[in-house]
Amino acid sequence: MRTMIHPETGQTLTRQERPETISHGIYSRTINLAGWYPEDDGDAILDPDDQKAYEEVAGELRARYIARLKEMRKRLDLTQEAASNLIGGGIRSFQRYESGRQPTAAAVRLIEILCRHPELVDEVREIEVAEAA
Repeated sequence: MRTMIHPETGQTLTRQERPETISHGIYSRTINLAGWYPEDDGDAILDPDDQKAYEEVAGELRARYIARLKEMRKRLDLTQEAASNLIGGGIRSFQRYESGRQPTAAAVRLIEILCRHPELVDEVREIEVAEAA
């Protein structure tokens, strides 16, 4: 069994694979991620190849969700600014989401409701939100 000492915690780490769930928007995938792991749920260390495997899956999920957002926004005939106003999160929030930034859980839920029920767009627009003082 290959081991190493964690440089910060001093814990003994062993080389093994553990299931890791990677998520972006509504998409998620569980992979067996190789790395150096402690016995408990403490900090693991990933080698560059391990990190690359994680990033590949994360990138695929991010690209898939970005495509879904763009398709949904165009299907609803919304600009990025109009979609941002509808979903919330600031005037450029949808631009950030379409660039790969992870939306909040609340934004993901509202986006999915509107994807599944586009007839609700006008109703959501009518909801007035008080600005914080």
